[in-house]
Amino acid sequence: MINATVGAAVLMIWGFVVYRVVRRMLKDKRARQEVELEREFVGAVARESQAGAKPEDAVLAAGLFIEDEDIALRAQQLVARYRLQIGGGELGYFRQLWGLAAERGIPLSVLAEAYAMDIDAALERREKYESAMAGARLTVTVLLALPIGAVVLGQTMGLDTPRFFIHNPLGAVLLLVGSLLGCAGVQWTEFLTQSQWKLVGGGSRAGPDSHAGLTSLDIARGLDIFTAALQVGMPTNRAWMVMTQQWDPVTLAEPDRVVFTVGHLLDMGAATQAWESLKTHSGFGPVARQALQQTRSGTALTVGAGAQAQRLRQHANNEATAAAEKMLVVLAAPLTLCFLPMFVVVGLLPLAIGLAGI
Repeated sequence: MINATVGAAVLMIWGFVVYRVVRRMLKDKRARQEVELEREFVGAVARESQAGAKPEDAVLAAGLFIEDEDIALRAQQLVARYRLQIGGGELGYFRQLWGLAAERGIPLSVLAEAYAMDIDAALERREKYESAMAGARLTVTVLLALPIGAVVLGQTMGLDTPRFFIHNPLGAVLLLVGSLLGCAGVQWTEFLTQSQWKLVGGGSRAGPDSHAGLTSLDIARGLDIFTAALQVGMPTNRAWMVMTQQWDPVTLAEPDRVVFTVGHLLDMGAATQAWESLKTHSGFGPVARQALQQTRSGTALTVGAGAQAQRLRQHANNEATAAAEKMLVVLAAPLTLCFLPMFVVVGLLPLAIGLAGI
């Protein structure tokens, strides 16, 4: 009776863990597919716009080009929301770019192409993270397989280890304890990998969370808009204001609110003071320093802003790779406290008991 209860508990525990892991994998796969479809859609909009199509026609044509019912429906809803002047909804950041194009006279093709490059960078970043994480996941898989190997070894030695787990109360207890340790290790590893990805800004978002600092990708997106506005001949102060209007000063962290001060100073004609206040910023600093140089040498600010956006995206990629490599060190905790004890409890102890003839 005790062994049957323990067996049922073990099956339920492992079933729950497997369900959680499979659900996470399917969720990640769906999220990636959605991002790839959005990339195709945005790229199609850029091409249609470059060919001279009106924004609404370009969006609808792109939705049909992708040959995905969900994307086509989103495109139709996007056009309807645009006509009714309703924000948000699906493809919300693209809707925001479309609004900027209409209000400020910036070609939608330019903004869409920049957004497509941004999505490409995000996909590359995710691929690098997953590639670097492959070693950590392989380590977990090997550790989970070690107890199974020990059980098989015991069976080949004639110790009948499975029977020990099924019919012996001590074996049932060891199996339960080992299962709890193994499941805890898997859940712990899942938590660490997901939290580490979030720490480096994983996921796509149009703007920062409440009272969060601007990430490298947030700043890169902003500089894309700033560059596009400058390319159509917009004055620097107006181009800067166009860039910052996508952010809410209330929700930004204190160090990043200086971007709004820069806009006000530029409007007042105090360009030198404006850029001086920003030149030590980790993301906007190179642009501010080039802007200060421009007042003396006439350096093209559009080129510098675009180059800084690319550097920030590369920095985000490097952060993701470094975070994944750190996981090999972080995994020492579940390795030491969960997987190795599980191997001892489920693998080595039954072998020792069997050899001792207990």
